[in-house]
Amino acid sequence: GKGADVAACKTAAPLFSEAECRAVIEEAEHVAASREEGWTTKRHNNYATTDIPIVDLPRSKAWFLDQLQVKVLPFLAQCFPRACESPDDFRIFDVFVVKYNAS
Repeated sequence: GKGADVAACKTAAPLFSEAECRAVIEEAEHVAASREEGWTTKRHNNYATTDIPIVDLPRSKAWFLDQLQVKVLPFLAQCFPRACESPDDFRIFDVFVVKYNAS
């Protein structure tokens, strides 16, 4: 069936709007600038990233928890039907905003 043996899945259109992404980025930049440690760089041993946990971003965390139910988990359940019977079967372990320089 659909998604039976896939390891990755993509959408035809973005899950989140440009405005939603911009709001998360702005909050992350603001929080990082306002704290001594700034962006974190040592949270992941195998694949180091410059990031900030979403738990440190109150507005973004609230927004993401809502989006989790209405967009993210249903999308995952559709992509990986053999992994679960319901979107409620998925659990999120770590959510963070990654900062990178594309140039």
